[in-house]
Amino acid sequence: TVKRDPFAERVKGYIDKNLSEDLSVGALAREAGFNEKYFIEVFKKSFGTTPAQYVKRVRMEAAKNELLYSDIKILYIPNKIGYSSLQKLSKDFKAYTGFSPSEFRKNFK
Repeated sequence: TVKRDPFAERVKGYIDKNLSEDLSVGALAREAGFNEKYFIEVFKKSFGTTPAQYVKRVRMEAAKNELLYSDIKILYIPNKIGYSSLQKLSKDFKAYTGFSPSEFRKNFK
């Protein structure tokens, strides 16, 4: 049987439900009831990556899903997934996928 990690399950659930909110290390640590240093240590053991890298990956996958499976205007996606601007999302998205959001939608939808 697979052993479930209650910490990982709780943090993952919180991130998934609050993608548009502040998901900084400080905010996540407060939510988990840990200091930042300990939170990062426990998070890395559970997820194999840093909190910031994990949150970015979840947000990039959410952006991909919005681009592929919805008709929402690209302009509205950043706010929906926790980005302050389309420029920041576009930069991270291009680094993650090799495509701008509009290129990705055009090529893969």
